[in-house]
Amino acid sequence: MKNSVLEEKAELEKKEKRLSSDISALQLDANSLAKEAEEKAKLVLLSKSNALRNAAKEKESALEKIEDKLREERCPRRVLTCEASVIFHVNGRNWLNWVIISKTT
Repeated sequence: MKNSVLEEKAELEKKEKRLSSDISALQLDANSLAKEAEEKAKLVLLSKSNALRNAAKEKESALEKIEDKLREERCPRRVLTCEASVIFHVNGRNWLNWVIISKTT
């Protein structure tokens, strides 16, 4: 079980690095095409630049999901529970109320 968790974490870290480098390359190419489109007044290059930017945004979204998974593995959520009993005195009678409070951290 522990082995599979470590393997999954390693795989997520590899994907994270690969996506980061893909995003950087796409943004660099998009900037280059946009500059060339501006210099040569070619709308085709601007379209390609925008397509690369869109691809980079999609990869950024995938990267965020991977980072969230890795963050979850590094610091798993825990449920804290507190139980308490409270006695109320109403109209000459004692009432017992049991309270359970849970909080996810």
